[in-house]
Amino acid sequence: MAKDVYQVTTFGELKQLLPSTGTGRVPGINKLRETAVIVLRAKTESGVVEVYDNGFYTYTEDEYITVYAVDRCTVLEWYSCTGEKLTSKNADVSKLPWTMPLEIAGYNRLEHNSDSRQESKADYSLNAPASDNNLLFSVRPEHEIREERESEVEARQKRIALVREALKTLTPKQKEILILVHLKDMTQEEVADALCVSRRTVREQLNAAEKKFKKVFENTRHFTP
Repeated sequence: MAKDVYQVTTFGELKQLLPSTGTGRVPGINKLRETAVIVLRAKTESGVVEVYDNGFYTYTEDEYITVYAVDRCTVLEWYSCTGEKLTSKNADVSKLPWTMPLEIAGYNRLEHNSDSRQESKADYSLNAPASDNNLLFSVRPEHEIREERESEVEARQKRIALVREALKTLTPKQKEILILVHLKDMTQEEVADALCVSRRTVREQLNAAEKKFKKVFENTRHFTP
């Protein structure tokens, strides 16, 4: 099976080389592998992207995989390294690295599929340990599970709101360094090299950012901008 037949840099270049997929159904992974050939493959920070000659591609993350069309990766949202939210409506996605739109759309499809699987579960859930009335399993009504899930979603939304409020108190440089260290898992030395500043500057800016951040949100190690 041929790989890396295409040599492209941007998403716009990739779209020009591939045929239109129209508006029909997306093929299953087995059908795609039987009828098309891989022409481009790349490993990203989160998973693996494989582009086929018929305009479809696969995105694999951990043991999960999804199929989608390259030319349908149009409605996208992502965050810059400074925490700024960007969308395909106000940014030219054709100039992005070719893997980025495919990775964003693929990740979102995996998330959607995961949510769908959760919603399609049975009305009752079997949970250990056993209850006093049943030595094998305990049964929880679906409405209890749904309420628990909604509570988790609400708590997460509150945490996100707190993080965004905290980020607004930082200077652009503080925000950039904080995100690179805590979100991108870069060391202070790596940040200093990437931003062409001294390690002392990184340390001082990071300490100042964390002090501001902790006033609004206690845990600076886990946040979603």
